[in-house]
Amino acid sequence: MPSFKEIESGNITSYYTGGIKVFLESSDDLYIFQNIWFSDVLDKVRFESVSDEDGASGGCSKVVKAVDESNQQDISAFGVVDRDSLFSDQSPSKEVFWEKDDEEFRKAQPFGDRVHVLRRWEIENYLLKPEAISKIVSDLQLREISSDEVVVEIASIEDDLVFLSAMVLHCVANKKVTPSDKFGSGKEGVDLKEVIERHLCVQSESLDGEIEKIRSFAESKLGHERWDSLNRVLDGKRCLNRLKDLLNISFKKNEERGFLATAVKNLGLIDSELKEFIQRLH
Repeated sequence: MPSFKEIESGNITSYYTGGIKVFLESSDDLYIFQNIWFSDVLDKVRFESVSDEDGASGGCSKVVKAVDESNQQDISAFGVVDRDSLFSDQSPSKEVFWEKDDEEFRKAQPFGDRVHVLRRWEIENYLLKPEAISKIVSDLQLREISSDEVVVEIASIEDDLVFLSAMVLHCVANKKVTPSDKFGSGKEGVDLKEVIERHLCVQSESLDGEIEKIRSFAESKLGHERWDSLNRVLDGKRCLNRLKDLLNISFKKNEERGFLATAVKNLGLIDSELKEFIQRLH
């Protein structure tokens, strides 16, 4: 199985006459990659989702399987999986999730050299750029809000975001049912902790280990830099739901992803990690 480096030494599009496949976990991921962020490479790269017929995420294991099966058939294929996949039963190294150094994280390649593990929890995290959020709020004529003010708003709910993400990691690690993305909606602070404690049937102190590790990503950082660092290890969907409520943004089902993804592209804010990954393919 050739690596990126080996393929880069030649012409990747001629190496595989069928072009390159990139498997993604969900139909939402597919829409963002194919229709918004990387539509300019569709002559060389074919994005595919491993989600089921209902659109539910196919998950890491299906991506890995699709990549392996395609390459066994001499079809050049790569995959993209969420960072939180490192907590799945299929992950050979859960500790990689807590790696802070980007280069060390990239080199770990727990699912092989053809499966790219996102540096952030999931695709939603790449949408949560303060500048993009600021533009969306302004475009919807809700109110004028600067990206700096967005960061201040996010900081006001940081504790809740950290606590919710720690809850998810605890559930996965202990094979407990993970509640829906909107779990605890309308609750904050002490009230949110009580709801989480009842769900987990444990005291909130049981999450201290996960909370400390999450917070370590933002140690001694402030403002935009703090959010960018924390955003690597926070549950993206829960963050998005909380921010919508906080800023009083109303969308049709899943519409916010398209709006934010478009704003991210138009503002030139597509994460360099993703751009570099796609560039290595063609």
